[in-house]
Amino acid sequence: MESGDQKLVSSFFTAKDKWTRMCHTSTLYSHFVITFAGQNPEEGNEYTDLCALDLEADTMETITYTGDKIPVRSSHSANLFDNNKILIFGGVKEREVYQDMYVLTLEENAETKKLTVVSKKIETKGTILSRHNHYTFVYENALYSYGGEDKKGDPQQGLWKLDLENWTWSELKTSGEKPKFLMKTANALCGHKAYFLGGIDGEDESVADSFFSLDLKDLKWSKVKSSGTVPKERMGATFQEYKNKLYLFGGNFTDDAKSFDDVHIFDPTTESWTRVQVRQTKEDPVGRIYHTCVGYKNSLIIWGGFDDASYIPTEIFKIVLEGGANEEKEENEEDDE
Repeated sequence: MESGDQKLVSSFFTAKDKWTRMCHTSTLYSHFVITFAGQNPEEGNEYTDLCALDLEADTMETITYTGDKIPVRSSHSANLFDNNKILIFGGVKEREVYQDMYVLTLEENAETKKLTVVSKKIETKGTILSRHNHYTFVYENALYSYGGEDKKGDPQQGLWKLDLENWTWSELKTSGEKPKFLMKTANALCGHKAYFLGGIDGEDESVADSFFSLDLKDLKWSKVKSSGTVPKERMGATFQEYKNKLYLFGGNFTDDAKSFDDVHIFDPTTESWTRVQVRQTKEDPVGRIYHTCVGYKNSLIIWGGFDDASYIPTEIFKIVLEGGANEEKEENEEDDE
């Protein structure tokens, strides 16, 4: 497929005002997008609340969780494991940077369809520095953490592994050509490989023009020599795996530059890129940074972030992917008749 041949369709769901935010996390659990914490610098607010967006009912509500209270934070990480648990790790509040770990256990009532959430603080073993703007992923019953910056503002490069059975951290030795100290990179896990695109070079604070993969079978780094319509370097973007392909959205070159609003698709099998455009309607998602993205039923769900007008969008966008675009386009055309 040549660049621009595919046009994706977008629609939106308007979030409650209190759920317009950036530097939060969004995790897919069943048919819910579970969003936690973050900040809204427009209003000077930082959060520790929890929200569930029901993708089947198109409704959203704030969830009052029980158990251990999680301190206010942003730029943390959140990962689903064991089917109904979410790991919350790290993050920052003003100048305080965290290294703590919480587990959220979610259950949906079969009759009422309401969610209950219980929070538990985990006392981990081993030593890992506090960090934020890092990347984590779950692979074979372990949580891996890479990158970010510590409480001194120093960039982190080591790869850490948390055993989810005994809750022990250990630093791993890797081989191959590894990226520089990266923060705010776009990251995704696909199969047994983790991908890292762009971000901020922690040595000179420039935006990195780099694309690396880490094979988790042998812990070997490789520089990805991709072909096709390669995206421009960026930071603050999202990189979402869906059906064995990786979808890149948003990000910008510097905090003062115009944010990207197009979608790039990376095929790990062929190591090739395709650039696609969201269909031109008044509902197009604006370019942004520090947002979240999850994949669900041939769609990308994009939430929050910071746009070029220093504004946090109130709309939650759904971008329909291959297999669903034509159907939604036909429905929209019928509505116009």
